[in-house]
Amino acid sequence: MTTQTTDENPTKSGYDAAAQAAGVDARYHHAHTSDELTARNVDTVIRLEREVRERRNRMDCVIDTITAFCGSMMFVWVHVVWFALWIGLDVLRNHATFDPYPYQLLTLIVSLEAIILSTFILISQNRDAKLNDRRNHLALQIALLSEQENTKILKMLDRISHKLDAADESDPTIQVLEESTRPERLVEQIDKAMEAERARNHHELHVHMPHLPHMPHLPHLPHLPHLKHPTPPPESDSDEKK
Repeated sequence: MTTQTTDENPTKSGYDAAAQAAGVDARYHHAHTSDELTARNVDTVIRLEREVRERRNRMDCVIDTITAFCGSMMFVWVHVVWFALWIGLDVLRNHATFDPYPYQLLTLIVSLEAIILSTFILISQNRDAKLNDRRNHLALQIALLSEQENTKILKMLDRISHKLDAADESDPTIQVLEESTRPERLVEQIDKAMEAERARNHHELHVHMPHLPHMPHLPHLPHLPHLKHPTPPPESDSDEKK
C-alpha cells in the first residue's frame, strides 16, 4: 500500500481557496517577475471597472451610448449633412419650403436636442463622478495602509539596529519618520496653507486696486492697471454762493 505525499502547504491551500471564493486571483500573491505583478494589477483594475459597468441598468447603457456618439466626429458630420440639406433645400426652392429662412423650426429642433443631450451628458458625468470618488477613496485607503506599513517597518528596523548596536542617533529624521502620520493634521496644514494663499492673493488684489471695498477671499487678478480716482462733479454756482 503506497501513500501519496504532497509538498503543498495546507495553510497556503486554504488561503488560495479563500481567495478564489472571494473572487480574487490567488496567484496575485505569488508573482515571480515585476511584469507579471504589473499585469495582474492591471487585470484587477479592469475587473473592478467591468463590475461597475455590469451593474448599470438599461437606461444607463442607453445614455452612455448616446453620450459616446455625441463625443465622436460622426456626430459632427451627421449635423453638417443635416444642416446642409435643410438649408440647401430651402435655397433651391427659393424659400418656399415648410421652414423658410430664418429656419425657426430648425432652431427649435436644435434647441430641444441641445437640452436633451446636455441632460444625458450631466447624468453620465454624475455617474463618472461617483466612480472617481470611489477610486479616490480606494487610493486614499491604500496610501494610508502603505504609510502604516512603512511606519511599522521603520520601527522594526530601528529595534534591530539597536539590538546590533548599529543605530544612527545623529539623524533626527528617523524618529520623525517612525511617528504615525495623522491625516487630520495633514488636512489642517493644507487648509492653513490654502487660507494663507487666499489672503496673499487678496492683499495683492488690493495693492493693484486700492479703491475696491473690503471683500475677503477674492481670486487673484494679475497685471491689473491702477485705477484713477473718479473726478468729482463740478460745483454749481448755487453751491459757491452758499
